[in-house]
Amino acid sequence: MYDTVNLWLNHSDYFDAGKCLNLLADQREITDQTGTKFSGNFDNFRITVKETGIFFSGSLAKLYFGGENQSTLTRAATKGAMQMLEDNLELPISKADVCRIDFSTNIPVKHKEGVYYAYLGNARFYKRNEASSGLYYQNKQRTLLFYSKIIEQTAKKTPILQMYVGKNLLRYEMRFTKRLKKQLNVPLINGQTLYEPDFYQNLIKRWEKEYLNIHRNKNLIENKMPTAAILSNKKDFEKYLMQLGMQLIGGEMEALQMIDRAKDMELFTNKMQPNRLKALIKDVSNFEAGATENDAIQELDKKIKQIAKYQL
Repeated sequence: MYDTVNLWLNHSDYFDAGKCLNLLADQREITDQTGTKFSGNFDNFRITVKETGIFFSGSLAKLYFGGENQSTLTRAATKGAMQMLEDNLELPISKADVCRIDFSTNIPVKHKEGVYYAYLGNARFYKRNEASSGLYYQNKQRTLLFYSKIIEQTAKKTPILQMYVGKNLLRYEMRFTKRLKKQLNVPLINGQTLYEPDFYQNLIKRWEKEYLNIHRNKNLIENKMPTAAILSNKKDFEKYLMQLGMQLIGGEMEALQMIDRAKDMELFTNKMQPNRLKALIKDVSNFEAGATENDAIQELDKKIKQIAKYQL
């Protein structure tokens, strides 16, 4: 399930940088305050040769699958991709330190990809940002990203695999961009680590866990008479009325964003009040007598869990 990876190979781990340079296309020399370095391309990888080492950045999936990353790179295929890189560049890339990992797969779904974004709410430790290109969850060390693979590939004029033609294809991607060893709780991550069974399976579990930790927005109730059970309980009736009110302003996400905007405008005199109000909104949204989960998010939950269970 790997896509883009960044690797750094220390000077002490290789012997002939000149041989590597001879294999690169579109070579250029760059001089800046850090000194002189050379860069070029091998397949989809951008490679930079410095005095201290060599930096690699590219998609293992595109390397292995001949230029496309709609197919999913399994653990066995990851080993094959790393071997291709080593054999062609004649460098011990299995020893290279990994400094970025994009871990992802494409999920055929029933609805248009954008339908699912509205039901994926806030996530702890992330800032949520819905853009025209997709749905992002970001912090300083990693990113979760949901987007239409078909739209992306069409924009890049990349042919769509026949199995996906006419389908809705949602990509869920988890990117680790900083402090990988600490985030993944391992002493070493090098090229060889990527296809070790335990490391690969732990990444799949993390990929699933990060998704499941996203709060699910629920469908609000339709404007209809409440049940007798709700009418007989004052607190339940209040929650029912609050659900109707949230529906009028655009739902749970809009209510949460309203609080964030008020916080940015420094309208709260009590620092704890924004958290209290958000807890109230979530409590009201989870009121089972009124709100129900959308079938789209139930579908996506099921498929994410299946992928995590059966992906090798």
